Amino acid sequence: MELRTASRSDLPAIREVAEASLAASYDDILGETVRERALESWYGEGQSLSVGEAEVGAGGGLAETIDDEENAVVVAEEDGEIVGFSQASIVEGPDTVGRIEWIHVDPDHRGSGVGSRLLDRIEAELASAGASRIEGRVLEANQEGKTFYKQRGYKQGATRELRLGSDWVTERSFVREYEEPTTTGINEQRETESGETVIIAYDDSARGSKGPFYGAYLDPERETRYGWYCGVCDSLDVNMDAMGRLECDNCGNRRKATRWDATSG
Repeated sequence: MELRTASRSDLPAIREVAEASLAASYDDILGETVRERALESWYGEGQSLSVGEAEVGAGGGLAETIDDEENAVVVAEEDGEIVGFSQASIVEGPDTVGRIEWIHVDPDHRGSGVGSRLLDRIEAELASAGASRIEGRVLEANQEGKTFYKQRGYKQGATRELRLGSDWVTERSFVREYEEPTTTGINEQRETESGETVIIAYDDSARGSKGPFYGAYLDPERETRYGWYCGVCDSLDVNMDAMGRLECDNCGNRRKATRWDATSG
């Protein structure tokens, strides 16, 4: 199984996973009409949903925010098929909060560790973006979802009332705070075309024009750097010059110079 940053071309498969996951988790809680409206709000171009008197998911949901630097969407892919995804965002305030919007796993792949790996990856991305607190949310009636967060060290937080169509449901938050950046699930092994094993360090990140770059090393201790890994297209063909500029040869993702360039005047 491979975890990678989602792209726009993944949106139809993401919606299919979300639809199957919502049906499996909430079939006895939410009717089919409500689920369809939620899917259209979050993963299509439908009307927004409401939390109290506030609107959420307005403007087409994920389709309009997938390229936003403040959002992170990671997909789990197995044999060329997307079997799960995690979606999160950074919320700036007195504290920098990483908010996990969803972790969805296709029902046929539940129980195989997909959800845990997605949580590991999204936690690492949020921590590398500076989050000191991470929050996840599930409907109060979803016992499986609540158990998942509790087993991962999250504490129960506040509830809020969510209006889905004409129905009102209770949503529960789960919170995990860090005194230092998380080290959970940060390293992931990748193999190059030549068969060389490379360690991708998701807490060693740099922001690019299209998405993040991550440090790539030849050892888990990170004593020998291989180079950089592009989180947009999952390529290790990333060049770095003396000024700290990064550019992915595969997709054109770029980072500007980080050192003073004397030629710039």
